Amino acid sequence: LESLEQVVESVRAEGHGVLEIVNLNSPRQHVLSGEQAAVQAAVALLEDEHYVVPTIIERQVPMHSSLFASVGEALRAHLRRARFRQARRPYLPNRLGAPVPAASHDEYVALLADHVHTPVLWRRSIDHLIAAHPDAVLVEVGPRQVLFNLLDRKWVNNRPRFCTDSREDAAGHFGAVIESLRALRPAAAGT
Repeated sequence: LESLEQVVESVRAEGHGVLEIVNLNSPRQHVLSGEQAAVQAAVALLEDEHYVVPTIIERQVPMHSSLFASVGEALRAHLRRARFRQARRPYLPNRLGAPVPAASHDEYVALLADHVHTPVLWRRSIDHLIAAHPDAVLVEVGPRQVLFNLLDRKWVNNRPRFCTDSREDAAGHFGAVIESLRALRPAAAGT
């Protein structure tokens, strides 16, 4: 992260435009976002001087960067009209990387609207979750195993982790995940 911060400062100093570290995903993965010229300059520098193999996610959408502030404001108006149920458990937004014990409607609106133009603190969220729940089992529900793949075993200390995505037998794979989770559950007394 420190090396990436130096690259960002160097690219900014060269006048290439807005460039920000917008996803702090894991100890080994971060995402840059900003103006195309700045991102291209950073990619060249990272490849040449740091031997990084970058992946361009989306060239036209500077998600999670300050360039998306107007999008967040437009989204805020729609979120204000949404009805959110009172959470039964603390809400752990990636915007903060720390739980909100009982989020209000206004907090949901603010956090979700800001989410599109401020950094994602996924690593901080997972670190908090693991510290608060040492026996946590991590399950990604959704396509492509994006978050699952971020959970490097060195980082999450070899804890059980599963994903529900399968490109082949989705129903069979999901059933196997459920059975694995059942096997991890402590046996009920007397059964």
